[in-house]
Amino acid sequence: MGLLKRHFYNSTSMNCQVFSYHGCGGNQNNFKTKKKCLEGCHPDETCTAAPVTGPCKARKPRYFYNSTSMTCQVFIYGGCGGNQNNFLTEKHCLKRCHSKEVCKEAPETGPCKARKMRYFYNSTLMRCEIFVYGGCSGNQNNFRTERQCMKKCHPKAN
Repeated sequence: MGLLKRHFYNSTSMNCQVFSYHGCGGNQNNFKTKKKCLEGCHPDETCTAAPVTGPCKARKPRYFYNSTSMTCQVFIYGGCGGNQNNFLTEKHCLKRCHSKEVCKEAPETGPCKARKMRYFYNSTLMRCEIFVYGGCSGNQNNFRTERQCMKKCHPKAN
């Protein structure tokens, strides 16, 4: 069997890259097409991406979730382009990104292999715990610091 052109998700560059696959062994970070790679590994940035105005000039007030302050804030949207961190109302923004329900989700490593140390809220024990995050996919119960985790999820921290 010859070499096969495949794609893998590079969590450092946050992009899919080509590699030569020998046809056996390997891991799950191995996709036939770049499209499949992006679908399987591109991180969900709905609640973490910076707001993007876009190239158009409509000047529509919208809301984005600021994952640092853990609040929804107004920004001016041009009407086209942009990203998923773009909500018509503060209510929609809060429902998607600041729901306490995310604090009940089990930690998800995701399919990538970056091995980043992150925190998740253990709602049974009512505390934040460390888990290993692969660097892509996963869910919103995933925090860079214990402080962020406690602030969002622990009842006494709010």
